[in-house]
Amino acid sequence: MVTTDRGPYSSWLLAGALIVGAGLRFYGLDFGLPHTQARPDEGVLLHRALSVASGDLNPHFFNYPSLHIYVTAIACGLYYLLQLATGSIDGSAQFVARFVADPSELYLLGRSISAFYGIATIAVCAHLANRICGRRAAEIAAWLLSMAFLHVRDSHFLAVDIAATFWGLLSVALMVNCCRPGSRNSWVAALALGLAISSKYSLALFLPALIYVGIGRHPQSLRSGCRESLMLLSVATAAFFITSPYVLLDVGSFLEDLTFEARHFGGGHGINLGNGWIHHLTVSLGLGLGWPLLLTSIAGLTWFVRQRTPEGVVLALACIGYFAVAGAGGTLFVRYGLPLVPLLCVTAAAWVSTQTRFHPRVGLAITILLLLVPGSRSIEHVALLARTDSRLLAAEWIESHISDGSVIAISGTDYSRPLLTPTRDWLAQRLSDVQENGHTGRRLRIALEAHEQAGPRYEILEVRAQNPQNLKSVVPPSLDTLIHRGAEWLLLPEHPLAYAETDAELLKGIRDAREVWRLQTIVCDNDEIAFDPIDAYFLPLTAHQCITHPGPSFRLLSLAGVAQPGEQSQW
Repeated sequence: MVTTDRGPYSSWLLAGALIVGAGLRFYGLDFGLPHTQARPDEGVLLHRALSVASGDLNPHFFNYPSLHIYVTAIACGLYYLLQLATGSIDGSAQFVARFVADPSELYLLGRSISAFYGIATIAVCAHLANRICGRRAAEIAAWLLSMAFLHVRDSHFLAVDIAATFWGLLSVALMVNCCRPGSRNSWVAALALGLAISSKYSLALFLPALIYVGIGRHPQSLRSGCRESLMLLSVATAAFFITSPYVLLDVGSFLEDLTFEARHFGGGHGINLGNGWIHHLTVSLGLGLGWPLLLTSIAGLTWFVRQRTPEGVVLALACIGYFAVAGAGGTLFVRYGLPLVPLLCVTAAAWVSTQTRFHPRVGLAITILLLLVPGSRSIEHVALLARTDSRLLAAEWIESHISDGSVIAISGTDYSRPLLTPTRDWLAQRLSDVQENGHTGRRLRIALEAHEQAGPRYEILEVRAQNPQNLKSVVPPSLDTLIHRGAEWLLLPEHPLAYAETDAELLKGIRDAREVWRLQTIVCDNDEIAFDPIDAYFLPLTAHQCITHPGPSFRLLSLAGVAQPGEQSQW
């Protein structure tokens, strides 16, 4: 029997873990705003949710399943009704106009959903540990997850990962409940897993554990076990289709997007990160949990397997099955390790509680040691999130030093560019360009119809090597082209991530350009810092003390001397 001291866990210890976990997940939640590219993919989910909230229930997007889009849509709808009831707005047109002018409120709302999911996951983690190994394991597991770096980090993001992790952990906890003699309502575990899969497709990797539960509940009859497993799979499938209905109603779009995701997962994300299992073990989990906690969790999982209990088999099937497939692809985002994080916190807590059950002070000391690495990284990370983003600092400096109507060329990608207000001519030209590409340009039209905002506006040239939509504001990385287009200034983002790279030939051409402003956000050698190299998120996984602000470094160059040699620069 695995359980050693099952019973009600200490309310003050669990409450402490929840309070600490909540503080770490809500502090710095408004990072980067109103810049909407501080975290990739947030805008995709939010705009799909707003489209659903406006009445079109088909998200027209199936790279993710639909459950979290619908949850976010409901939250946005309730927020709209609250604004309407309090007189803050007088209708949907004003609501949309406010969002276009400053989207911060709705981004913060969407991020808050993830933070609440993250806190709820701590409670479920404690419940699962209590069911498997008793009260002390529950208390330890709650504290381990409350400060687990990767879980703290991603609980700040308007994304599907933390929601999927919650539903996946809840399904495993309910599966473990089903392993107890005399337990009923096994379908609830299947329902939770269906919701997990409807949040993120990869949680379908927990299905073998569900099948095992169905068979294991009927040790005397394989036929009865198979029948229950089939029932559980049917419930999970129904939950998925009910909460992602357009997977069936718009099956062509679904298959197209799902095929893209499968190819993307197998083919990689532009950088070869080597063996996927080693990468997830050493980076996603090694850095996301800290090596002491990861090694302890592996020891706990091994111990569970050797115990050969139904609970241990469920945990092993969930962890090993997910890890085996997640590491088999070429696209290896660190966040792919998230569903394993709470499960590994449970196995670590179970191992510590059982190995030190006669020496509680030793167990407390080990728990504190396991918390040191992830806890310090979590605290340092959220402290950085609370600092002003470098992309906002760059915009503030430009607006206070460069005159209205100036032509500014900006290198890098959308993720690395500061948020500057374009001229109305720029907006009109961009609207014409996107309409020629078959898009409505609704947000651009609203921005054009809005009242003139205070502050300078700029003609912005986006320096990109590729321009598939033939946008007039996008120019190739050529100094001659920049000068021909009248660029007076060139802003260069700098960062180890490829998302802030500048073309090498352009850098050669501007060697004589005068630097008028610099913002340095990294104060250590790049070799000392670990980033997720394929994710356009500019905060690191380690060495947070080397970072002064979120976002890339910047250099602003005057092109006046380059364009007209011998002419005095105004600087």
